[in-house]
Amino acid sequence: MPVDPSSVALEKDRIHNDKRTSVRYNCKRAVKRGLPVIDFVRTVWRFTPDMLPEGQPYRLWRTTVNRFLQQGSERESYTHFASIITDLLAQLYPDASVYGASSPLRKLNTTVINTRATSNRTMIRQGGSTPDLTWSQSTSVTQWRLNWESCLAFVEIKRPSAHGTLVTDLVIDVKDFPYIADWERAASGSGVESDVDAEYEVDSEYDSDLEAWNVDIKRKRSTSIPDMYGPVTKRVCREDSLTSMTSADPPEYDTEPLNNQEMDAALYIMEMLERNLRSYATGFSVDRTMVTLWYGDRMGLVASEAFDFLIEPHLLLLVVAAMGAADEERFGICPYLKAPTCGDYDNAEFVLPSWKALNAYGEPINKTMQIKLCHGGRLMRGLSYVVVSAATMIFNLQATTEEEDGEELVAKVSWPLERSATETSSLRAVLTGLRKKATQYLKHVTELKCYIEETMAEHRLPRANMPGLNTEKPRLFVLMVMKKYEPIYHVASVTEFKTLFADVVRAHYWVAETSDVLHGDISLNNIMFYRENGRVIGVLMDWDHSVRRNREEEDKFDLELPSSDDPLTMWVYRFSFPGHWYTAPYLDVARQSAPSDEVPPYRYEHDLEAFFWVLMHFLQQFDPARRTMLPTQYFNMNSNYDIVSWKQDMLEDLDGDAFQDAAARVHRDYLPLWDDWVPELLEIVATAHSYRMDTMQERTLRCQLKTASEAGEQARVDRLVRRLRAKVEQRKSAFNYETFMAAIDAPEDIDE
Repeated sequence: MPVDPSSVALEKDRIHNDKRTSVRYNCKRAVKRGLPVIDFVRTVWRFTPDMLPEGQPYRLWRTTVNRFLQQGSERESYTHFASIITDLLAQLYPDASVYGASSPLRKLNTTVINTRATSNRTMIRQGGSTPDLTWSQSTSVTQWRLNWESCLAFVEIKRPSAHGTLVTDLVIDVKDFPYIADWERAASGSGVESDVDAEYEVDSEYDSDLEAWNVDIKRKRSTSIPDMYGPVTKRVCREDSLTSMTSADPPEYDTEPLNNQEMDAALYIMEMLERNLRSYATGFSVDRTMVTLWYGDRMGLVASEAFDFLIEPHLLLLVVAAMGAADEERFGICPYLKAPTCGDYDNAEFVLPSWKALNAYGEPINKTMQIKLCHGGRLMRGLSYVVVSAATMIFNLQATTEEEDGEELVAKVSWPLERSATETSSLRAVLTGLRKKATQYLKHVTELKCYIEETMAEHRLPRANMPGLNTEKPRLFVLMVMKKYEPIYHVASVTEFKTLFADVVRAHYWVAETSDVLHGDISLNNIMFYRENGRVIGVLMDWDHSVRRNREEEDKFDLELPSSDDPLTMWVYRFSFPGHWYTAPYLDVARQSAPSDEVPPYRYEHDLEAFFWVLMHFLQQFDPARRTMLPTQYFNMNSNYDIVSWKQDMLEDLDGDAFQDAAARVHRDYLPLWDDWVPELLEIVATAHSYRMDTMQERTLRCQLKTASEAGEQARVDRLVRRLRAKVEQRKSAFNYETFMAAIDAPEDIDE
């Protein structure tokens, strides 16, 4: 049966498949279900039942609920559910109008908007999505992408599959909230369960196969809650304080992968996390009358227990009250981002408290940083369509302090794994080493103005307080403010490129020598520059994947340091699979082509070779007229096999088709540079490569050495060690910092 082209189902079905596939795979092991509703509301929105405003009994109006249950149009049913929420807000906060007039109990002027009131063919064509309802400070629907910018929380609705009727209003009295009685008893020390049972006359026919409702609820006593299928489950509560109540026993979480019914909620969380600067995203889904609360951060998704808002309307009241009283931070907006309204980047700024912000050396800056935001953030390339990730975002800023007024800055926000070395710690080691031994190179690495680094508890992530939730891979919140640089493809001449390229190669070497830190991800995007007194200054950026140089491992691999006192095994290097980050087009061939159990230890020469492949890529793809990089077509950027094959063709035939084709792609302005640099550099890289790959290559000798050692053949071990050591020395003398700098005719060191 064809889908109605005007239906919401079509809009949701047409969401780009890459998004669905990516989110499903990314969250496969990162979903937790079953957090009790009261714990969800307490930890996420920091709201407890005792905070409900006192007043007349609250009501779910029969006419409003029936419109939602009986509405045939899916789009209009969203509007009717929005009316249910709006009615509750008006009862909870009567001083505030529907459109957000001030109320002493409400921190934000928010409304609930049906963003799918009309079909959006542009969104369908582009494979985009929009929340069914958005909790927003805006009062109107905008372009579908912008809906996410202003979305504080989402509501995702599955169309009611059958019709029903309420013959009376549902009355909810705050004094009868079941948890209140338990909490008051806990506070007095009795710890006794609530003994309040529902006393409703219920005439209902519910056929789960037909999914039919026919509900006739007649209220007999006001001190009760509606119970259509039996008494509401009573929960024993405990208390440290009224604001830290939780269930007596931690919940048992369901960790199955996302099912099809949950995908839309997961996609909405993904969309929210990719826009604005969010620490987490929240909302809830409604399937017929069953409500599930959703929370997502860069460690995964958490769903509450489901509840039926007709059976337990007090829980819906609690949710609406909590969201109505929430501020930006409780909706997940980063606490250091300040704006008049969510998504208003024209008037936003970062405010970094003096007691939180540290300088590049980890020392307090002792002043509050207020920095104007120039526009919304953007995710780093390759990080879209995921929930669980470091999710690095970049924001352009402008300094507003007197001493730095108008200086262009950049904020980098990320969520690295807690167990990993952070970029701030790597930079601290780099800068400390250079400051002690080679200060002339400080200007060639990232100038870090200040940073904030927090655990999830320090950042007040709700996840940290969710009972029984074991986060196996906790992440840190890291916000760095840095000097803004220009990308490498903004150079104005060949001379400028030659200068900045030599700058970064030289600085990288002296960082490795003075700090024992290797960059780990040399790539085109990580080489930048700025201008000072008419000269370009090359800068090596993005040290978040840098690694501490392991000289002992290097020496073992190069047969310069015995690995044990056993004469038969002292020269055998034990390969292990190292986890390392890389950008495939620039990765050294030795690691890129090695079997997983024969990857060599990470050495300085690997980064040096990456500089060569960056040079090759830049010269072939740079368009100096437009100062941009052209698309790469000579290999598939996403295929490791294609990239390795192209590199090997280049190295194994120095004047072959691969080389000639590459030279033909170089812009005529840069052909002299190609002729001056590339043949000599290619020769030394290829020579080192040949020593690994000829008939009696290093790999073969290492295998023979292992066999001879295990067999106890000492004489053969000695012969193989001599041959292997000669092979290693040939490779190292062919390709090193000195030969590289000689090939580009640049000094190995510079004065202050």
